[in-house]
Amino acid sequence: MNNSFNPEQWNARLIADRRAIHRYPELGLDCVATAKLVRERLTSMGLKPRDGGGKTGVICDLSFGTGPGVLLRADMDALPLGETGGPARQVGYLSANEGVMHACGHDGHTSMLLGAAELLLNDPPKSGIVRLMFQPGEEGPGGAGPMIAAGALEGIQSAYGIHLWNQLETGRLGLRPGPAMAACDEFEITLIGPGGHGAHPSETIDPILAAAGLVHALHSIVSRNVPPDESAVVTVGAIHGGTAFNIIPSEVKLLGTVRTFNELVREKIEKRVAQIAAAAAAMHGLAAKVRYERGYPALINNPALVAAARERALKVEGISECLSPPAEMGAEDFALVAEKVPSAFLFLGCKGGVTADAGSHHSPTFDIDEAALPVGARLYAELARMEIERRAS
Repeated sequence: MNNSFNPEQWNARLIADRRAIHRYPELGLDCVATAKLVRERLTSMGLKPRDGGGKTGVICDLSFGTGPGVLLRADMDALPLGETGGPARQVGYLSANEGVMHACGHDGHTSMLLGAAELLLNDPPKSGIVRLMFQPGEEGPGGAGPMIAAGALEGIQSAYGIHLWNQLETGRLGLRPGPAMAACDEFEITLIGPGGHGAHPSETIDPILAAAGLVHALHSIVSRNVPPDESAVVTVGAIHGGTAFNIIPSEVKLLGTVRTFNELVREKIEKRVAQIAAAAAAMHGLAAKVRYERGYPALINNPALVAAARERALKVEGISECLSPPAEMGAEDFALVAEKVPSAFLFLGCKGGVTADAGSHHSPTFDIDEAALPVGARLYAELARMEIERRAS
């Protein structure tokens, strides 16, 4: 152990890194400034970061000799949302990039993983490789896939991800075996007709009327086509059609999302969306075009890793309780990692302090309790040590 390691200075760096990333948020795969900060911080520790794919992804191996390879992942990207702020405005780290903000905690994830690197260098495991994966594009278009394609999982036996979660109080940890987050699919249905005069609906076909019935029919899928012991969501989130009060439009578009945990349920809903759209159009004498795009798969946690993480997490300073929350209908592209290697994804509480009343994830007032940062960094490091020990035994 390095006697020169100063916990107070380390904690200050965690906060400074998080605020610097928060101040200059970036979207999608274009996390240029964030990746530069990550590379500079890792290089200052004597490490050798490298291009990880995904345009701005960064990979860095901490090698402690031969042995198991464990991956720790943090996402770096923000959201296309204007920040109105609370603590961020008061303290001075409000987003400087108009219309972009860290409204989900990814700035904290990146800071925590940098902090974990310092902890592992200060108190290294006896063997093994810890791979740090700093990933862009989690909010879209998806950075995990390109990084995996570039070799991020080569030589890796297991992986862990942590998500700051303001539905849990700081110090509480949520983790569950099996389905943890849902698959996320998107659909677009276009109903097409001849259009006509609003005063003469009998002389044309009204796609708005058909769309109204279609919304009801789509929302019946879960209650009538999904088994009661399975969970799913079908939501129509947008309807676009018409230009004036007295014109029956020639087309109406419906946009929606489907969330599932079971692949068979996912396939069934995809088929039902197409069937119902075609039937609704035919009933009114319209044509229908359906675009259905599959997004991230369901995130499935490995039961053995969850059990081991639950036991070890309670030994981490700052974690007071491990909970078993219900599966989350939100989606996460760490699911692509979990498809390839045994993985566990954990939710770390960040509600408290001056941010106790901050907005929910993806809201313009979202913020985190920065007291969660050192807890998350210690948890990342401890999970890596635990997994190396577990696989080496």
